[in-house]
Amino acid sequence: MPKLIEYIGEFNGPKKGVLDHLIVVPIREMIDVFSKYIEMIETTIDMARIGNHEFVIKPNYDKDLQECREKQIELESKMHDDLATICNKLSSHLSTTPSRSKKNGAESSKEPIRLVYDPKQGGWLYRINRKESATLQKQLSNITIKVTKKEGIFFQTTRLGELNTKYSMLSSTYNEASKEIIDDVLNIASSYCDSLSQLA
Repeated sequence: MPKLIEYIGEFNGPKKGVLDHLIVVPIREMIDVFSKYIEMIETTIDMARIGNHEFVIKPNYDKDLQECREKQIELESKMHDDLATICNKLSSHLSTTPSRSKKNGAESSKEPIRLVYDPKQGGWLYRINRKESATLQKQLSNITIKVTKKEGIFFQTTRLGELNTKYSMLSSTYNEASKEIIDDVLNIASSYCDSLSQLA
């Protein structure tokens, strides 16, 4: 938006005054108003966890939040260890293999098994291609299939189920500990309602 306003502001035609009065000045004022709002969002919301559909306060706001988050990170590490074990068990039986991106050499999303977070399905799950269903059930006895979708089969091992339960408990503790901060953020955010309605 600032680049657009800068571009429009460079216009030197006969209607520059009208353009500035009706568009440039009001939008610049809104940008100034919302810069504090955006700053508040960026400093309070943990943007790294939004990709997992976890909308939470950053842990650095409170000692309890920080301790809770550190425990969650430990659990995530254990989940990745469990994933590596499963991949090793299944690697020779799967018809798909991880492919490398030509762009940066990183693993692409075509990995045979992925660890994913889906709050609608109860948290952390492994996802495997649907065509690997028979191999999965034949080679792993300690799994629970949670759901089958177009993008794959979502399942948990007994180990992942245990780790996910602990993670969920920590998430509840985290959310309870951040409740007061969330209330403060919502109160501040509600003060921007008038400015938002002006944008409409």
